Amino acid sequence: MKKKVTSSDKLKRLIKLLEEKKAQDIVILDTRKQSDIWNNFIICSAMSSIHIKALKNYILTEMKKYDYLPVHSEGEFDSNWVVIDYDDVLLHIFDEKTRKYYSLEKLWGESETKVIKKQKKVAKNERTKKNKN
Repeated sequence: MKKKVTSSDKLKRLIKLLEEKKAQDIVILDTRKQSDIWNNFIICSAMSSIHIKALKNYILTEMKKYDYLPVHSEGEFDSNWVVIDYDDVLLHIFDEKTRKYYSLEKLWGESETKVIKKQKKVAKNERTKKNKN
C-alpha cells in the first residue's frame, strides 16, 4: 500500500529542490482560509529566463522521482513566470520584475506568510566583478 502524500511532504521536497538550484526569495503562503483549491502557494524568484527554465525542469524531473506529478503547468522557454500545480500546492517561479508587478504576496495578503530564504541583493556590476576574478 502506498503512503499517503501530504501537503507538508510536498512543501518540504519543493523547498529543498528550489534551494538546491538557487531559487531566490522563497516564500510560502498558507492559503487554506482563502482557497478551496490550494493549501499553499510557494513563490520564488529566478535570476533570468534560463534560470526559470532550469528550475522548472529540475522540479518536474526530481518530483517525478518521488511520484509527485503535476496536475498542470504553465509557462515555457523564455517565460518570465512559471506555475506548476501539484494539486494542493501551487508553485510560482518569477523573474524579479514580474514578481514585483503581480505582487502575489500582497494580493493574497490575508494568507499566513513564511519567508524561507531572503536573498541578499547583489548589484549586477558586483556579480560581473566576481566572475572576472
